[in-house]
Amino acid sequence: MGEEKEGKDSFEVVKEFLEVLDGRIPQREEAQAIAGALNDIYQRLMRVRAVAPTVDVSGRMWELMEMVGIKAKPARAASFRSAASFL
Repeated sequence: MGEEKEGKDSFEVVKEFLEVLDGRIPQREEAQAIAGALNDIYQRLMRVRAVAPTVDVSGRMWELMEMVGIKAKPARAASFRSAASFL
């Protein structure tokens, strides 16, 4: 399930990318390396939101999605649930 890069789930691809950054903010060009994984996560999130509209991903994930041109729309609810458990 989800886009795989070298046998990895999209969440794993993004997690490893962030670990390599070691806390620094990536350049747009760097973020393009994970654009496919981010798109997959976004598509999966939209399918989950059809059932549970308050499910969301982190603010950092939204920032990365915007860097690669995904028109990201965070949940606007007062409380939200992490998408990781649903995706």
